[in-house]
Amino acid sequence: NEIDINYRLKNLTLPKYNFIKKFIKKNNGKKWLDLASGLGDMPYLLKKKKWNVTSTEIYKPFIEYAKKKLGVEHTNLLLDEYFSHHKKNNLEKFSVIGALGYFDILPDPTKHAKIINKLLKKNGTIAVNIPINDSFSGILTSIFPEHSLRQITPMDFSVFSKKSIFKMLKNAGFKVTGVWFHGLDYYELISKLIQKSNKYSDEKKIKLLLDFFNVFQEIIDKKEMSDLMLICAKKVKEVNI
Repeated sequence: NEIDINYRLKNLTLPKYNFIKKFIKKNNGKKWLDLASGLGDMPYLLKKKKWNVTSTEIYKPFIEYAKKKLGVEHTNLLLDEYFSHHKKNNLEKFSVIGALGYFDILPDPTKHAKIINKLLKKNGTIAVNIPINDSFSGILTSIFPEHSLRQITPMDFSVFSKKSIFKMLKNAGFKVTGVWFHGLDYYELISKLIQKSNKYSDEKKIKLLLDFFNVFQEIIDKKEMSDLMLICAKKVKEVNI
């Protein structure tokens, strides 16, 4: 229930930022590139935290919202286009590159990870928020594919296993430094139960089930079976594209 942008900033954006900053190398500058930045909530927060921020976004309604509501000027370029612009103008490399909700929409994610490597300083940090196939939601999806809400969406090109995302980052010159398991697996379970039920769903009963959300989701997260991972990784070597 996202009441307004302040709700999103407090409950989604700030917790992610607080996790990422624990793995940023000190004295490596404060220059941050936020890819596919959407509404612009992350660059908005970063500016308040005194970061030098560049953000990219190609979806026009998001670009307009970010500019009008948050004063965030997105760069309307795809990553390969931005990389060419950055290289042509000999711009300074970044300390951090955020790719939250980015890699799942790519048909060739390894190529993009290598471009990010080229844009980062040595020991720079990449932050990736990624959907996980070998998760509780992934199991539900394999059993009930016709009722999937969290995975196998029209937007998803790449859904990773835990092993495959680590391998991709390693092949792109990164070393994983931190992982945060989180997700909406319990919500996915409830949604499937409702969809599979032949009876009218009683709102009070559904609300009762949802009241246990945090309890059940915490168990799934602790078992490292959540359908999302926020991964921080450090650039440890240069790679060729």
